Amino acid sequence: MPSAIIAKRYGFVSPNEPKQMSGLGFVQGLANNAPHNRIAQTQGYDITEAENGRVVLTAEPRDTHLNPVGTVHGGLAPRCSIDAWDSPSSRLCAGSTTLEFKISFVRPSRARPARSVQKAP
Repeated sequence: MPSAIIAKRYGFVSPNEPKQMSGLGFVQGLANNAPHNRIAQTQGYDITEAENGRVVLTAEPRDTHLNPVGTVHGGLAPRCSIDAWDSPSSRLCAGSTTLEFKISFVRPSRARPARSVQKAP
């Protein structure tokens, strides 16, 4: 991870910009200073590391992520996972869509910082 704190930017890149670099290069840019998607800003997560076959997202749940009993809403973890999986492919193709996704929770999520590490098989 970078040693300096980098102010994140949110928004869009030109459609041609991702075509000029590899998927890995683009996701590494997101971990540095390329504009991240607006859902990351809304949900409060960030891509913090990217290397060949591995992407790391971090999130620190806020009060807006909590359900009425004080645990983290079940939608935050899947949203982070989907963004980690889709990051490289959505930049190189016309877009990407998750067709099927399953997650099983074995215990409640508490409001504390979390990391989602996605590795290629």
